[in-house]
Amino acid sequence: MKEPEERSQPELEKLAAFLTTIKFFKERKIKSTDLADLSQFFKLVVKDKGEDAITYGEPGENFFIILKGQVEVLVPNSMIKGWRHERF
Repeated sequence: MKEPEERSQPELEKLAAFLTTIKFFKERKIKSTDLADLSQFFKLVVKDKGEDAITYGEPGENFFIILKGQVEVLVPNSMIKGWRHERF
């Protein structure tokens, strides 16, 4: 929960070890030293229920790892009137 610049080396190593358990990183066979470097940039972001994390069509600036809860992905479909306002 600390800001990245406040983390100690053991905390960064623990975060890097956690990253090795995530399928995305595991499949890419990223070296643990690279994960340790990467772990210096991760920040905890808490989103409220119903709050958007990203919006379709906007440039991506973040990489999210869902620790708890669930997400819904909405992709625009011009055949559905008002698709932006309805949850499927």
